Amino acid sequence: MNTHPDAQLRLWKNSMTVGRMAYASGSYMQAVRHFRKALNLIEESGLPDALLSPTLVNLAKTLGTINQFPEAETLRERALNLDERESVMDDDLKVALIEDFHQLSLLYWRAGKLQLSETALLQALDILKINKISIPDELMAKLMKHRAVLTELAGDLKKSEKEVDQAIQFIHDSPSLGKFSSIYGDCLMVKVMILVRDDKYKDAISLYHDASQVLACSRGDMHFKNLNLLEDLEKLALSKGLTRAAENLKKEAKHVKETLQKREQHWYN
Repeated sequence: MNTHPDAQLRLWKNSMTVGRMAYASGSYMQAVRHFRKALNLIEESGLPDALLSPTLVNLAKTLGTINQFPEAETLRERALNLDERESVMDDDLKVALIEDFHQLSLLYWRAGKLQLSETALLQALDILKINKISIPDELMAKLMKHRAVLTELAGDLKKSEKEVDQAIQFIHDSPSLGKFSSIYGDCLMVKVMILVRDDKYKDAISLYHDASQVLACSRGDMHFKNLNLLEDLEKLALSKGLTRAAENLKKEAKHVKETLQKREQHWYN
């Protein structure tokens, strides 16, 4: 193997690129293999330590996706201890690292590990604040939206609604996003969730249909957020004695669930 630093750096970049592509396509075992290769290159070939954080976080989030949380948490802790090295990273790597911590936060959130989710999100926000770098508007909106989600789960509905309204306004003002972007639909879904928790059924169901239309136009109508909210809306409708509405919501939730299951089977086949 060519041990020249430039050659090793190219190998690391290739491994990270292929790993990210595999992760995005749902080929998680392949992603793990490529991220481990990237990590081994750093540890064995004398590549800069600044490359460790993104490598560790990508491997951690992928392992978490396949429920290997003990190792994922060890890698995450190792990445968090590398903060002092971030100053030697270029801006592109810093932006990528912010996205990686955001993805890790989402992973922990979906697994119900809310404290770890908050820690990862705060890490992403800290990197942004300390380094004063410019990030894509979509990534900023995602960070704002996820902050609102975690605030809602902590029980502060008023603050959460304020945070999601700030995200929605940010999207309105962004020249690259707007009302037809998927992140706009996501933010509307978060607001629906807040309205559900606040026992405002009519407002929630009305806004849910608006959010669904946006998501259907931007990326297809089947998403786990739709399923979660449909199930919550069904329960709320039942609690209000709205039997017919609850039955319709249950049918829609069943359809979404079956579609998501077929999609997951396709990813793993």
